[in-house]
Amino acid sequence: MSIPPNHPGAAPAEEATRPASPARGPIGPGIVRIVLPLALAATVIAAVVRLGLSFLHLVRPWAGEGGWDLRLRMLEVKTWFAGMPVYGVVESADYPPASYPMLWPFVGWTNALTARWFWAATTFGMLIWLGWTLARESPARTRKGLVWFALLPAASYATYVCVLTGQLTIHVLALLAAGTLVLVRGRTWSDDVLGSAAIVLALVKPTLSVPLVWIAFLAPRRLRPTLLIVAGYAALTLFAARFQSESLAGLLRAWLGQEAQISVMQSTVNLQKLLFMAGLNGWFLPAALGVVMATGYWVYRHRTVDVWLLLGVTALVARFWTYHRRFDDLLILFPMLALFRLAETSDQDESGRILPAMLGVLIGALLLAPARLLLDNGFEIVLEAVQGTSWLAALIVLMLAAAREQRAIAAGTPATPLNVAPARPPFLSGPATERMRAWLAVRSFWPRACIALPVVVLIAMYAWMAVDHGTLWLWNVTVHESGRYTFGATVLYFAHFLRELPTLIAMCLFVLAAYGLQSRRAADSNAGRYAILALVAAGLLCVVAFTVSVGQHGADEALRNLFQFHTRDDQSAYGSHWRYHWLSTVWFGVAIPLVARLGALWLGAPMPSPDRDRRPFVIAAWGWFVLLTVTFGLSGAILSDGLYVGHQAREIATHALITMPLALGIVAWVTRRDRHAGIDASGPAGGEHARRTATGEGRVFRFAWYQFALVLAIPLYFVLPIQYGDVMYVGQTRLGLASMVGAHFYEHALDYLFVALILIGTYGLASAIRRTPAR
Repeated sequence: MSIPPNHPGAAPAEEATRPASPARGPIGPGIVRIVLPLALAATVIAAVVRLGLSFLHLVRPWAGEGGWDLRLRMLEVKTWFAGMPVYGVVESADYPPASYPMLWPFVGWTNALTARWFWAATTFGMLIWLGWTLARESPARTRKGLVWFALLPAASYATYVCVLTGQLTIHVLALLAAGTLVLVRGRTWSDDVLGSAAIVLALVKPTLSVPLVWIAFLAPRRLRPTLLIVAGYAALTLFAARFQSESLAGLLRAWLGQEAQISVMQSTVNLQKLLFMAGLNGWFLPAALGVVMATGYWVYRHRTVDVWLLLGVTALVARFWTYHRRFDDLLILFPMLALFRLAETSDQDESGRILPAMLGVLIGALLLAPARLLLDNGFEIVLEAVQGTSWLAALIVLMLAAAREQRAIAAGTPATPLNVAPARPPFLSGPATERMRAWLAVRSFWPRACIALPVVVLIAMYAWMAVDHGTLWLWNVTVHESGRYTFGATVLYFAHFLRELPTLIAMCLFVLAAYGLQSRRAADSNAGRYAILALVAAGLLCVVAFTVSVGQHGADEALRNLFQFHTRDDQSAYGSHWRYHWLSTVWFGVAIPLVARLGALWLGAPMPSPDRDRRPFVIAAWGWFVLLTVTFGLSGAILSDGLYVGHQAREIATHALITMPLALGIVAWVTRRDRHAGIDASGPAGGEHARRTATGEGRVFRFAWYQFALVLAIPLYFVLPIQYGDVMYVGQTRLGLASMVGAHFYEHALDYLFVALILIGTYGLASAIRRTPAR
């Protein structure tokens, strides 16, 4: 999560943008130039291989060796909410009561196949989030260094085991990092609510998160986060207890007994295993409690130092204090990053920065090591010894650094800006990139490409159907998947257009939310006339669609189409058509601002308006979406039913290839037309905005992690059900895939026209209202 420059927790401008000095690094520039590309290549290869294999084993329905922890969580959650005993009955149940309400949205409401795929999608999103956070907080100043930090979580052997088994480690670490940074660097109520919610969710696995929660309690130096976290976790515990006949005290005793019974199985490098080997396993609970309390005292004493020193030390304590398996070794990412930050920002001489740098390199190399190969060949003791020694050394180095920084703060001479994300150069910069941007802007690449893509796709779909039906002229040929409509009737499918109207209005609002109404002051006196004509044409299209639908099917059926009853002509249920498009509409709403900003950054597209100008449209778009969801309802069929999954996959393909580029192209065309008509540079969002669009100045945007995650995860979610589920069976496939897929693009022909008219009218009217005589 990023902190805006004017945020109370952000650094002063002169500190946040301090120039990097290559000579200050702990390793010579020549060695970095040689080693970093090799390390990056190894990391990329490891990430591709490990992620590919682990996700494949997790989502394959026939893979008995994958996702076993996920299956255990599903068994525990369903048993818990069925009101049956869990502790002492289900052998694997070692999670506290509050964890089960947090796990229910993932595994409690669906079948095993959907849960596997849903868990894979959320894991992938959290992995992106975690990598983004590490890269953003790292001391790297080059693209290779940033990419290495971003890919290291994906390339680790711990991630491979975590994804393969369906464990919670990736989710917990991503939430801990985000919640802690927001609480420590934030000041407002919204910061505290958001950060506290992330910490509460991270407590789903307390063996990982409890030592690190001390930072959220003490480092912000205000009481509000502590109260929110305690209240949130207590509420979840009380809610979970309502589904069990045992009292809350009895549930907690049973959980601790279950924990003690299974805790030492297959654990690695931790205090509990050491006590067990020494025959002192009865001392574990007092020892663990003592370690946690000592950690809290240490965090209190050092609560003002760099937050990553606190995260590094408490993550190592969390790794040592109780049992853990290989997937929990991902905790070591935090101390590794703290060591690299220490090596970069320490005020010590060259030799004082060498040790943390070399420890960081060693820990990073161990995370990339082929752990399974070493374990299978009898090197388990060696691996654990090397890991334990390096982790203990890192703990000592970080604690000494924290003490040194605390003394500097007490003396009033802190060595570095504290708790501030380092400044980052643009991801793509340099002369070649600027020349590419200029070339694309001069040749109007963006609007032409946005219009050309839908044309090419529609021609390709028509050619596919023509080959499938053996004729070039399809107007009177039955091509629709239902077997009822010819190509002409599919293009002029007015009943379907009525069903789509609520979704189309949402899409138009999402386009406005992505760009805003850029209030250029055009001197074109015809702009208002054209805009009104476009809006009137859009209204007439709706009237014609309703009239034709009444004539074909009757007024009752026309209203049922408008009010979202029909998924198909022969299937009817209130609100079903909205639910038929729910996830694909979420995807469109998240994807279009992302594509608009990427286009403005790299491809000469118009620049979106400032956030403050777009905010009313963002609220209106998502408010309309929520209103429709509340009105027409929501159900689990959106994610699990083959009919819904298959249709939403086709909707994403259709709107990604046709509606989205068409909308973006229209906005670019209107923007370019206004600029050629004459711009008054006095407007705050007028000529200055157009000048920056033309020159590329100021093309720096913040991209939220969840945008990339959702844009990738939602389409990926549909892959497995389509390939292995009943999607093809329940779909209307009597006429083949050409009719099921190709004709679907033409089924939305009236939708494309409606969206185009609304956007032309809206942007044209905005320009006409603010026009002034040209200078």
